[in-house]
Amino acid sequence: MSQLTITIDSDSTVVVVPAITESFTTGQVVEIISIYDNPAESLVQAEVDGIGIIKLDSLSDGNYVTNWTNSQVATAVKNYIQTS
Repeated sequence: MSQLTITIDSDSTVVVVPAITESFTTGQVVEIISIYDNPAESLVQAEVDGIGIIKLDSLSDGNYVTNWTNSQVATAVKNYIQTS
């Protein structure tokens, strides 16, 4: 299986749990370790290095589609990191 990664466009900080943050710098490559798809709950999650498992809102609930792509997951993870 090929590795799925994203490259950070701007410095970002994500709160992983209260009082613990993970910082990402411009140009940093972040690995998406696993993608979890739960059609019964219309839920797509990603396990991201340094963060853990996150729900991808742009691909879940009312936005859920069964034929999402790795590119869509990568975009959703990047947006999560850069807007947190």
